[in-house]
Amino acid sequence: MVTTIISGYLDSKNKIQSYFWDIITVSFAAQIGAMPLSIYYFHQFPGLFFVTNLIILPALGVIMALGVFVMTLASFDYVNLFLAKILEWSIFLLNKTINWVASFEQFIFQDIPFNWYMTVSSYFVIIAMVIWFKKPNYIKMAITLITILLFQELVIFRFGKRKVKENSLFLI
Repeated sequence: MVTTIISGYLDSKNKIQSYFWDIITVSFAAQIGAMPLSIYYFHQFPGLFFVTNLIILPALGVIMALGVFVMTLASFDYVNLFLAKILEWSIFLLNKTINWVASFEQFIFQDIPFNWYMTVSSYFVIIAMVIWFKKPNYIKMAITLITILLFQELVIFRFGKRKVKENSLFLI
């Protein structure tokens, strides 16, 4: 749903440009959906997900197809060592590429305080925005703005509570 909203902004006749635009829109939609949970559980968010996905996704289809083919052959008790080595080598390169991109730690936003209420409210914001973008009208915009205000209130409450706790340590 999100990808159809985003992909409508670029309509290219160039197949290569359209292919990479599709990768970017899918990556963006996946990150929007996974971001609240990622921040909630890990308190961090990757800044280079676009770069990683532009590198990884084209190769991933080939690796997955080769893996299914090798596993199908293995189910018939026939393992082609050449294909298995190619699969092993490609997965190794994929992991090395991911590790190389992950080594740029300055692009990882860390120590993000995010509680369960903020996670749920951020999903309300995402859902309200998607519904509003699909067919905008005044009521949907108002609901979207209310969910954004709810999220902001939770953030202010979270940081205000932390600030009170930090100030009370100095008063003891």
